[in-house]
Amino acid sequence: MAQLQGGALPALYLGLFSTCLCYFLQTKAQQYVAPPVAGVTLSMESIFGSLFSVLLGLELFRINMLLGGLIITLCIVLLNAPDKKENPDALVRA
Repeated sequence: MAQLQGGALPALYLGLFSTCLCYFLQTKAQQYVAPPVAGVTLSMESIFGSLFSVLLGLELFRINMLLGGLIITLCIVLLNAPDKKENPDALVRA
């Protein structure tokens, strides 16, 4: 039992809850969400990860974080903008 107190217990916890459980819930939830919505949500993961890391004091804010977040957000907005040639409500109903 002495070996578990070194670091194996935290690694086991992270492996089970932060990885297995979260990926299982994410996969199950994607069944009920439209693919464009799931894609937008998953692409925002890096932005929220950086934001919480800065807010929790685990990482210093850098300008390249802001620029990267703005680029990702701009790409998401442009990819989800309706095409003028198509039905403008097509993405809203998806």
